[in-house]
Amino acid sequence: MIPTVRPVTAPGTSTTGGMTLGEQEGLPLVGRSELLDRAVNLVLVGGNVLLFGADGCGRTAVLHEVVHRLATEQRPTVLIDGSGVDEPRRLVGLIVRACGLTVPADLDVPGMLGCLPPPAAAQRIIAIDDLEVSAGQELFGRWHRHLWRLGAQWVVVGGGDDPTPYLDAGADDWWEDGILPVPALGAAEARELVLRRLHAAGVECPCPDQLIAAARGNPRDLIRRVRSLLLSEMASRAEMAPPSRASGGWGGRTDGPLADELSADETRMVAVLRACGSFSLADRTVLDELGWAYGKTHRIANELVRRGVLHRAGAPGDVGRPRVIYSLTAAPGSGRAVGG
Repeated sequence: MIPTVRPVTAPGTSTTGGMTLGEQEGLPLVGRSELLDRAVNLVLVGGNVLLFGADGCGRTAVLHEVVHRLATEQRPTVLIDGSGVDEPRRLVGLIVRACGLTVPADLDVPGMLGCLPPPAAAQRIIAIDDLEVSAGQELFGRWHRHLWRLGAQWVVVGGGDDPTPYLDAGADDWWEDGILPVPALGAAEARELVLRRLHAAGVECPCPDQLIAAARGNPRDLIRRVRSLLLSEMASRAEMAPPSRASGGWGGRTDGPLADELSADETRMVAVLRACGSFSLADRTVLDELGWAYGKTHRIANELVRRGVLHRAGAPGDVGRPRVIYSLTAAPGSGRAVGG
């Protein structure tokens, strides 16, 4: 049994993002064998591990598999959900409690760590999912000289695909050669994941190449697209439409944005772009229509570009540098914009 500690969440919030823990634990970890072996071996030889990667790459699934493998090696392990815990004192309190220890609640971080009993001879392993940058910099940078009192090795998941913020404030010395990216899946690995999902659903069909290309190696995106295709296939069969397998492919779309993948803000931006055609951040018309600040508009537009919903290109302006123009991506061979 692996002890798990999660912070109390505010109403309407969740301690997991995108997929539930049950879903993540049920996914076959395709293409992660080498990464898992390296992470586990680093811990077994006394190292610490920092995992990072783009959202949806399976960071949490990798962490849970590492914890599971270490448990089979009879290594005492505690698992902590660090999402939303940006105050290092609160994070240390969660860690201490997960380890079955107690300290006075009114102490600062070094005080809390300083009053712990001498660590046991057998090192425990502390795994933290979704470590916040501010808490990570403080704990593994500013206060890392006090961490020996916990007698632990660490396996930590950071958010985002750039580990730099987690290495600032001197934390780079702590992680050394244990900084491991969780990369996108290659085409063959993505195909294997899709085929496993189709087989589990009782569907025997060639994997659509467009689906593999559109997901760009992101496991969460692949699974969402497979789920949408399966729902489309089920609806087609219910309507007694000709089975898509008769033509050797799927009847559903595999290359454009899927409705269940778009957030409310993303759906709104797509709708506005259908009406106006394209926009630039230099033009206030669309920004006024959306009612958003530049930062939010830029962030959502570029996320849609990353996922292939929007196209981004430079266009000459009257003066200065070319404007960046965003427009809906045309679905191949359809003559219409994606999402239309």
